[in-house]
Amino acid sequence: MGTGRSLGILMGTLFVAAGAASAAIVTVNGTDVIFLAGRTDVTLAPAGTPPVGYPLVRLSPPGAYAETFPEEMAASTGEQFQFSASGIVSYVAGGDFFGPDGSTAPAVGTSSINSLAGISGYLGPCGALAGVFLNGTDPESEIAPLPLDFAGAGDTSFTVLAPSLNQVFFIGDGLTGTGAETTQSFITPVGATRLFLGVPDGLYFNGAPGAYDDNSGAFTVAVTSTVVPEPSSVGLLAIGSLILCHHRRR
Repeated sequence: MGTGRSLGILMGTLFVAAGAASAAIVTVNGTDVIFLAGRTDVTLAPAGTPPVGYPLVRLSPPGAYAETFPEEMAASTGEQFQFSASGIVSYVAGGDFFGPDGSTAPAVGTSSINSLAGISGYLGPCGALAGVFLNGTDPESEIAPLPLDFAGAGDTSFTVLAPSLNQVFFIGDGLTGTGAETTQSFITPVGATRLFLGVPDGLYFNGAPGAYDDNSGAFTVAVTSTVVPEPSSVGLLAIGSLILCHHRRR
């Protein structure tokens, strides 16, 4: 076996071995507001009529549920996440249940929700599982990035997605299509320290974020992450190991 081929195989082996993998099971409730990710300046109001200046729109008359903050977990630059989601959430009292992929049925169309403070808006299937990466700063003081567009045909069938900080992204069931077996990968942006999971909602899935107060149900999300080392570091490890092996054979 030639040296070049040996080095290539060794680098591939080290690349897998150097990636530290972790896994977790997370419950994402239908009331988890993705647009409140990282907000420490917001006090959630109990169900009913909200106080003046409340950042979320509520139904009129208000529904039975209070909003909840999105689920949070640690993230690091270059970390690669994969998800496997199941479950259902109702966005209308008494029915209208969607799975984690949400819905683009003619009766509901697609969702177009505005940004809130420093968190981007959302364009895509209605009521889908979504995520957003943040750094350690409260997004209330930041400028929201432009939204990603998941509303077109096939725009949720990507294999790899690398969103920017504060940019809400579609996760769905974590696969490239309904019933597909290809798992999608999500790359953590530079500077990110946190990942949040929640749902995007608004009145009729459009306009200002809100209308969470009639949501019920939850998604169960299996989260897997791998910390991928820098290519330069992998190369140095591989070369060092190859030299060591060669030295021991002499």
